Amino acid sequence: MKLRKRLKPTEASYLGLQVLPKDGDRNPRYYVTLEQWENVLRYREDKDVKVLFYDIETSPALSFVWGAGWGKNIPYDNIIEDWKIICISYSWGDNDKVHRLEWDNDKTTRCDKSLVEEFVKILNQADMIVAHNGDKFDIKKIRTRAVYHNIPMRPMYKSYDTLKKARQHFKFDSNKLDSIAKMLGVGAKLHHTGFQMWADCYYGDEDAMRLMGEYCDMDIIVLRDVYNALRHYSHHNIHRGAILGKPKYSCPHCGEDGELQLIRNECTKAGTIQRIVLGECGHEYKISNAEYMKYLKSKINLI
Repeated sequence: MKLRKRLKPTEASYLGLQVLPKDGDRNPRYYVTLEQWENVLRYREDKDVKVLFYDIETSPALSFVWGAGWGKNIPYDNIIEDWKIICISYSWGDNDKVHRLEWDNDKTTRCDKSLVEEFVKILNQADMIVAHNGDKFDIKKIRTRAVYHNIPMRPMYKSYDTLKKARQHFKFDSNKLDSIAKMLGVGAKLHHTGFQMWADCYYGDEDAMRLMGEYCDMDIIVLRDVYNALRHYSHHNIHRGAILGKPKYSCPHCGEDGELQLIRNECTKAGTIQRIVLGECGHEYKISNAEYMKYLKSKINLI
């Protein structure tokens, strides 16, 4: 049985395949065996930038209240048990495999220490982390539990927040991950039983935990598809080429430093010339005039 996967020219050459022309502005699809695909994933892990997609689910806080209703003020002293992280799903780059960490729940004691400890190690391996509303919610929730458990954690990570990018560069009718995915036709979040699923997970229900895990895993798949759709229309947060040790004129999105197409020249108020170029992946980006001269010189040296 063969798989149909998009490969970069370098990956096709690595497998000994004939390099096919591009499919528009995207890399072409190849038929590969499972063994070949696993070799490509290992090749990417060694050669590519480490982009981490992640999503968390948290438990509700428990508190004493005098009654239900909108606009109720619940003092902090009324809280009898703080929220915790139920699970974290994550995936690396273009790898289809989704991993998951879950809290320790024996129906009487719920602890997320080992989960947080393990995921902080994973975060520290990433060149960039991707989440929807991750800067405001997910990463702060993780850091809060890290400081609670006295687990060392970096104060800053290179982040691509798809919610921030949606608000900054687009005008979707709704900026929810599910809504964006449906509009772009790249998938949808998994339906669930509502708040009852969170309540059942709190009490250690195994079926609820299974559904929660599947729900969180699907968020990763949808998140990656939305990220891939938005990234070429928004500013980059890291420079892939520089991370891979390539010249500054290499593409910050795909990292390639092959053929560049000059789109136009711009001049700043200070009179500095900047070049707008098109990379091999079809993304426009800006480089200095000095870097463009280095690119031209590299091409002359190849002749």
